[in-house]
Amino acid sequence: SHCVGAKVNGKQVTLRHVIKNGDTVEVLTSNHQTPRREWLKYVRTSKAKTRIRSWLKRNEVEQSILVGKKMIEQGLNKYSPRGEDGGKREYQRKMSHLLTTFKLKDENNLLIALGYDQITLESVMIEVFGAATVKTRGRRNKRERGDQYVLAKRSVDSYEPSSGLNKNGIIVGQERNILLKFCKNCNPLMGEKINGVVTQGKGVTIHRLGCKYLSEADHERIVDVQWDEDKTNTR
Repeated sequence: SHCVGAKVNGKQVTLRHVIKNGDTVEVLTSNHQTPRREWLKYVRTSKAKTRIRSWLKRNEVEQSILVGKKMIEQGLNKYSPRGEDGGKREYQRKMSHLLTTFKLKDENNLLIALGYDQITLESVMIEVFGAATVKTRGRRNKRERGDQYVLAKRSVDSYEPSSGLNKNGIIVGQERNILLKFCKNCNPLMGEKINGVVTQGKGVTIHRLGCKYLSEADHERIVDVQWDEDKTNTR
């Protein structure tokens, strides 16, 4: 799980290298390396693929919990009429109601559902504080949310994307002509669940759901994105 490369017969090779009978292999490792989804393309045995998938799934769940926690914190700060501490108490008081409403086993499952975008933060906050409160306190952020798309669109006119960026494989909201870049940490692949983070002057960064950098992003700068089925991602 910490493999970064290998030496075959004394020569350094990439993980894509195909070994032959009689080769002498030295595995190179790093404590900072973790399994990546793209490894599934290189490994040959079903056991290796199973272990990689198991690690990826476990890691995605852990990251989605972190994403969910941050979303809840930001939601309480945004919607609570009694301050953050009062919001936390109300959230915990309503936990049983939340789990029943969303048909979930425990709080971790609630956080996972949020992190995977299976339920929305607004729907949770409505159950905690009521629809009227959420609507009133959320109105002031509606214009800011719309302005994020404008910032990203303006970036297209002022920046020439490199060949590593693809404006045509992702839909941001309802827009296709948006400057994009892909997070190098999670490196989302076509078909994976994704979200975007708007950065002023730099367009939208695409993250795989569960990415640690997505969990650290300001929820107000997260925008809905999806793969454009009419285009082929050529990253």
